[in-house]
Amino acid sequence: MDAYRILSYGTVGLGFLLALLAFRLLSGEQKQKSPRVAILRATYAFMAFSLILCVIGLASDLIKPTKSITQSITNPSAPRPIAMISDPAILREVKRASEEFLGYLDKMEVKAAYDITGDEFREFTDLARMKEYVELYRAPMGKLLTPRSINSVWSMEFPIGNKTVQGVSIEYVSSFEKKQIVRESVWLLPTGVGSYKVFAYNFF
Repeated sequence: MDAYRILSYGTVGLGFLLALLAFRLLSGEQKQKSPRVAILRATYAFMAFSLILCVIGLASDLIKPTKSITQSITNPSAPRPIAMISDPAILREVKRASEEFLGYLDKMEVKAAYDITGDEFREFTDLARMKEYVELYRAPMGKLLTPRSINSVWSMEFPIGNKTVQGVSIEYVSSFEKKQIVRESVWLLPTGVGSYKVFAYNFF
């Protein structure tokens, strides 16, 4: 029996090994001419604990959210930073566009947030998937407690399909009811002279 392989199954594997150990202890004690009552009781308790551990492990696997939805709505390829942005006009527009998007998410108005995203955002995901993402990951954090503070704003190169486009990444530090420190990253692409639209959002 490969204990390492069994333990790779996590809580369920550990519970199984403990239950097996308890069974062997119980079998060994019952072979005694006069089994010790205290040892038998302790072994039964140990076996019960092992079974409870198995049940907890199975239950946690059943209620675990699907892994197909990550903490990035669109999950594009990793961008390459170019330089920090200091242009006041770009900073102002990027801040406006990203905070409009985040404001809708704060109010759980997912369709409104989706409607103001760019075409690239919609190539990666649809409204149904975005709603699922928000329900699974964003909503459980609760309400925003304090105004967001900007951590950084970078000019970035984003690989999209067979091309690379230049855009902006703005990162906020936020605080929610159920999670005190959250870093929210909004990626935006230019859509015209001086205007930007969201094409990715993630938090950690």
